[in-house]
Amino acid sequence: MGLFSYSEAATRFSVDDLSKDNQQSEVLAILGAAGLTASIEGAFHPMAEGIESLRIYRYTNGKSHEEILLRKNDDNKALILSQSLSVNTSTIKVTFNSSIKKTRAQPIVVQIFPISPLERLNKIKTPLLDNINNILSYGAAQVSKNIEKNVTLINELQQKQTQSQNSDVDLRAYRSQVAAVFHDLSVSYASAQDIKKQSQAGIDQAFKSIKGHANSTQKELNHVQQKINHSQNKITLLQQGDGDIDENKRQLTLTAEQRILSSLEIQQQAWQAFYQNQVAIYPLLQEHVKKTNLLLDILSIYANVYLEFSYAIQLGQDIDSALKILNNVVELDTAINNMMQNMKKIKVIQQKLDTLSLQ
Repeated sequence: MGLFSYSEAATRFSVDDLSKDNQQSEVLAILGAAGLTASIEGAFHPMAEGIESLRIYRYTNGKSHEEILLRKNDDNKALILSQSLSVNTSTIKVTFNSSIKKTRAQPIVVQIFPISPLERLNKIKTPLLDNINNILSYGAAQVSKNIEKNVTLINELQQKQTQSQNSDVDLRAYRSQVAAVFHDLSVSYASAQDIKKQSQAGIDQAFKSIKGHANSTQKELNHVQQKINHSQNKITLLQQGDGDIDENKRQLTLTAEQRILSSLEIQQQAWQAFYQNQVAIYPLLQEHVKKTNLLLDILSIYANVYLEFSYAIQLGQDIDSALKILNNVVELDTAINNMMQNMKKIKVIQQKLDTLSLQ
C-alpha cells in the first residue's frame, strides 16, 4: 500500500475470496484517535486444507512495529475468530496469509473503533490502583500478624506472672516457659529483614509502574489539549464566516462545535484531577515504604533484645521487670502510629482516584 492520508484510511479489513490472491494486507486508521479497539470476527479453513494466519501490528510513521496479535489455524478447535483487541495507537496494520485459494464460507473481518475516554481511563486506573495496593500491603500481613500475636503472648505472660506471685508454682518450670516465649518472639521478629529483602524488587517495580501510569495520563492530557486547540481553531473560522457555506448550516455547525469544546474542557478537567492525584500520592507512598522499613528495622533490632532477655531470664533475671520493659516499647508504638497516619492520607487520595469517572 503506498502513501495515503489517515483521514481517508480504511477502518475495515475483510477476507472472503482468495481464489486470486493468497495474501492481503491493509493499514487501518482513525484520525486523531488516542487508541483503537479492533473487532475480529470470522473463521479459518481447517489446517488439513492448508496453512492460514492473521497478524496485527502497531503502525507508526508509515512503518510496522511490534506484532500485537498472531492467530493461526494450527488448532482445529480454534478455527472461529471472535475477539476484540485494544491498542494505544490510531493506526494498525493487518496482514492475512493463506495457502488456500478458494472462496470462504465465512469471511474474516477486522474492524476498528476509537477507544472511549472512559475505557482509556480504566486502562490506566485499574493497574494504578493495583500497584498502590501492592505498596500499601508491603510487609503489612506479616508484621501485623506478628505484632498482634506477640502482644497477646506478653499480656498472657503478665497475667501468669501475677498469678504466680499469689500461688505455689514451679518457678523453675515457669521461668523456662517465659524464656521459651521470649525466644519465640525473637524468632518471629527476626524475619523483618527477610521481608524487606524479599519485597524490594516488587516495591521498585510498583513505583516504576506508577510513574508509567502518570506518563500515560499526561499523554491523555496532551491529546485532549490537541483536540481543544483544533476545536477552538474551527470555532474561530466559523465565527469569521465563509461565503461558500449556507448561513443556517454555519450557525448549526458553530453551535455543535461549541458544545464539543465544552465537553472537551470537562474531559480535560477530569484528566487533570486524575493526574494531580497521581502526583500527590507518589511521595506519600514513598513515605509509607520508609515508615514501614523503619518499623521492620525496629522489629529486627528488638528480635535481638528479646533473645538476650530470654537468656537473662534463664540465668535468674526478675521476670516481672522484664515483662514491663518489653511491653512498653515506645519506638514501636510511635512507628506504628506514624505509619497509620500516613496511610490515612494515602487512602483519601486513593478513594479520589478510584471514584473518578469521565462519564
